[in-house]
Amino acid sequence: MELNKYGVISLLLGLILFFGTYFLWFSNQGWFAVLITLFYGGLLWLGLFFFLIGLLMLVL
Repeated sequence: MELNKYGVISLLLGLILFFGTYFLWFSNQGWFAVLITLFYGGLLWLGLFFFLIGLLMLVL
């Protein structure tokens, strides 16, 4: 089974964006900043979007 390279790239980009943003905000400012980033910051949502698209590309 050959993996879709765009799916893998999208999956990795999503993971890096999501967890990188999460841990950066969490380590610097605590839970309040994490909640603000979750609801108003676009990077977490963008990371989640790329992750889900990558997952779909690999599965379908």
